[in-house]
Amino acid sequence: MIVINGRYLGAPRLGVQRVASAMVRQLDLDLPESELEDWRLVRPAGLAPAATRRLRERALGPGWGPLWEQAVLPAREAGATIVGFCNTAPIAHARNIVMVHDVQVYTSPQSYSPAFRLWYKILLPQLARRGAKIITVSEHTRSELARFGIGRPEDISVIHNGGDHILSVTPDYETFHNLNLGGPFILALSSVQAHKNIRVLLEAKAHPALKGVPLVLAGGADARAFAQAGFQPPDGVVFAGPVTDAQLSGLMRKATVFAFPSLTEGFGLPPLEAMYLGCPVAVSSGGALPEVCADAALYIEAGDPEAWASGLASLVGDSAARAGLIEKGYRQAQKFTWSRSCAQLRDVVATAAFDR
Repeated sequence: MIVINGRYLGAPRLGVQRVASAMVRQLDLDLPESELEDWRLVRPAGLAPAATRRLRERALGPGWGPLWEQAVLPAREAGATIVGFCNTAPIAHARNIVMVHDVQVYTSPQSYSPAFRLWYKILLPQLARRGAKIITVSEHTRSELARFGIGRPEDISVIHNGGDHILSVTPDYETFHNLNLGGPFILALSSVQAHKNIRVLLEAKAHPALKGVPLVLAGGADARAFAQAGFQPPDGVVFAGPVTDAQLSGLMRKATVFAFPSLTEGFGLPPLEAMYLGCPVAVSSGGALPEVCADAALYIEAGDPEAWASGLASLVGDSAARAGLIEKGYRQAQKFTWSRSCAQLRDVVATAAFDR
């Protein structure tokens, strides 16, 4: 029996939870009848179901958080292969397949709380030592996992994320209209995590080259959060607040440029979504971003605010350059589909060997 760890259904809908949702949705669509009986999604009791149409679901209690994952799930599904999409798995279980998205707790520890860092630095090596099958989302992350002792490269499978889920989202333009932008604007995701490097965009926005071009930050981190982190947003920075996938789709479809200056990324899903939606992308070369974006993005040095100011201003003012990136972006994005990801996952599950 193949059991999908449904703990993600009770977590905030961040990047890894969005990946888990997309994988489950695609498995629900793609699993052939001959395999369907061997799979089920198991979630904590009390959480809303994933609303799968074909994939069976089972609720287990008590609890829903780490204790449920580490104790209840493996005790009740002792003989199953447990597949987890969100970096974690029950340590004591003998048959885990776990998707690890990045190693930022090692490379950017300041982005996380001490408790979070400690837990992941205990958990991930333990899973590898106990024979869990590790899958990850990029060649870059595979090499980083090996560098930090979380498995050997030859034992880690790469399954890239898809991005085509964003095409099935009906765009909601309410946030865009409420911002009253009225002209070209730069879109980015709002975060105070150090590795997301939004600081460089704030510094770039203060440059005269970007005068009159709003920088719209979509997400939960507002002006107060940036001030508490030691950054003062300059004039022209617009905080859109938390957004749904539909609202993000609306903003991406309207944005002149999507900027993504991360110092490192395990994959880089937002630029891929932007490329699918016809929004030109400017990124750093951090982590897996060149692997995902290839030649379909404008690359700008992560730590150089003047380079971001001039690069973004040049792209905003050059419709031909934007059109070229849009064409390349859509062509590149089509290489990353959830159907392909799920086919690769099924291959991993079918060939996984466990020592215990």
